[in-house]
Amino acid sequence: MVLNKTNISKFVYIATMFFVVALGIYLRISAYLTGRDFWHDECSLAVNFLYFNNIGLFGPLLHQQSAPPLFLLFSKFFCVLFPYKIEFAARFVPLLCSVLAIPLFYKLSTYCFSKKWVIVIANLLFAINYQLIYYSQEFKQYSSDVFFSILLVLIFVKTDIFSLDRLKQVFLSVFIAICPLFSLPSAIVILASEFLIFCKNKQIKPLLLCNLPFIIINVLYYFMNLKPSKDLILSVLTAEYWRSGLLNFNPLNILCNLNLNFKFFFTNSNLVVTAFILFAIGIYFAIKSEKRALKLCLCVITFAYMLALLNVYPLAERLALYLIPFFLLILLFPLEQFRIKEKKGICVMIFVVLFLAQFNFSYIRKIVDSNTYRREAPNELLQFAIKDFDSNYIFIYNDASDSEYELYSALYGFEPKRVAKISLAQPGTDWYTDVLDSFPKGNTLVFYYPYDYRNRQVVPILKSWVRDNTKVIEEKDILGSYYARVKN
Repeated sequence: MVLNKTNISKFVYIATMFFVVALGIYLRISAYLTGRDFWHDECSLAVNFLYFNNIGLFGPLLHQQSAPPLFLLFSKFFCVLFPYKIEFAARFVPLLCSVLAIPLFYKLSTYCFSKKWVIVIANLLFAINYQLIYYSQEFKQYSSDVFFSILLVLIFVKTDIFSLDRLKQVFLSVFIAICPLFSLPSAIVILASEFLIFCKNKQIKPLLLCNLPFIIINVLYYFMNLKPSKDLILSVLTAEYWRSGLLNFNPLNILCNLNLNFKFFFTNSNLVVTAFILFAIGIYFAIKSEKRALKLCLCVITFAYMLALLNVYPLAERLALYLIPFFLLILLFPLEQFRIKEKKGICVMIFVVLFLAQFNFSYIRKIVDSNTYRREAPNELLQFAIKDFDSNYIFIYNDASDSEYELYSALYGFEPKRVAKISLAQPGTDWYTDVLDSFPKGNTLVFYYPYDYRNRQVVPILKSWVRDNTKVIEEKDILGSYYARVKN
């Protein structure tokens, strides 16, 4: 091969992209291999494996949890296959989806950008995105949301439903019908994509026929799972957790939500204002562009905000994780308009440089550290509790830690004869110390408090009581997870 400028440029591009993809995969696998203990939300989801068979996972879940049933079934399969290290087993599906999303995003970026250096920047930001790396090692469905969203956009970008033969149309119909059973936001992508198809072709009957399996399966899914889960979960959690994701038609409310999500999407960038400006410019150029992939990305974001405005699906932080690839593509699209001789191109480049310059990349070297993502220590603390545990001991845990106790005690076959759960029936220190004082004297008490409610903390009360009223045999405090073995 004759070396010339074109061949050298092509080689550099391929080598750079290989490095970016390899870096993204390395960071995700490194985060996964830290193998930290489950934290409360993961325990609350995983404990459902103990109570439900495969069919039961299609219905409402316990502990105020909700997750797509096929995601749970695949995760349960790996947990059954590797039962002795459940953290690695349960997180394998999120890891796999996160890793596979990297080449998919590269493919999508080539449909949105023609300039290779813009493709490199977009893929680098996707590969090292903190939130995408974090959720690759969390037993939650959010990484699969990202994977299926990109995959579906790619399918709809390259597929003309009306030109498919009968067999391919059936295959596509079945595939899009089951996608929401693996990732609920995939339904948003499907609706947005088919809205664009309808706007282009103005044919409703073929679309309805193609979507008949999607309609039937997901109507059943809604009444079997989503509606009961929504009634149970949102009535309890919406006011506290997802209020910022359910919007109203006040423009200020929408801007506040965008600000919230930009801060979440780009955790390690301090220049949110620059991101706002680039995103606004990107929307303008995307609307003018003839690139179908960009219009579809913009349509998905629009549909997501419409559903949030209608209070159908919250759009905040991890629930909006699947939008990160689309926001990135819109936000960086102004770079395609960059011309060194044009003033508007220079202005756009200045904003991009400011945006990238504000990133703090120091977190990358911490990813291999097992403490980087650690939030609780339920497994570690229960091992302390089990060691030399006597049947006469009284095992005590708080109601906030019920899923941790249920999961890890089942995994270790730990069944104490004398066990008590203290529920926070009333606020205040006096009431709680009265409960602690009620335990019979002369007994060994084992306290297991791996998780504490943020707004109703009882661990500080317990610590004070333990030190003032008992003889401490052993005590551990790891990341706020508390364990004590005492003689009262």
